[in-house]
Amino acid sequence: VIGIFFREDLHLDSAIYTLGAAAIGFILPLRHRLIAMLSPVATFLIIPVYIFINLLTQLDFSVSTEKISTAIVIARVVGKVLGITLFAYLITRFTKLQLPPALNLSEVVGVGFLAGMGLTVSIVIAEITLHTENELAQVRMGLFFAAIISGLLGLLWLKRFPASL
Repeated sequence: VIGIFFREDLHLDSAIYTLGAAAIGFILPLRHRLIAMLSPVATFLIIPVYIFINLLTQLDFSVSTEKISTAIVIARVVGKVLGITLFAYLITRFTKLQLPPALNLSEVVGVGFLAGMGLTVSIVIAEITLHTENELAQVRMGLFFAAIISGLLGLLWLKRFPASL
């Protein structure tokens, strides 16, 4: 009704965002069904295709020993496991919070290793912030090696210290 008074100021290009937000608001009650339907598609199709296109097709092994690549590998492999494990330890040591009974700190270490495997957000941030192709190639190589090393270390750690069910 209010739109009648502002009809000359309403343009489709500025209203499209409002219409999109209204459509999302309409769909939100169906979100659980929508998530259950789209989650496998995103997990097994969209993310692997995105990683393949943005990482695996553009690997340049000649930059694998450069400073940026090495720093990313160290940060992802060592930093993730230290940060996650140390945070879990400190939060359970100095607060009333505790790990669930079925979870122990050695499993948190394994998950910390696996956390270094994440690629998608790092690739997006690198593509937005870096300006030279050489820097981007170094980031891609660092992420690639960090994902492989983190995955292998996480697998070996969790095999060595299996969950006590």
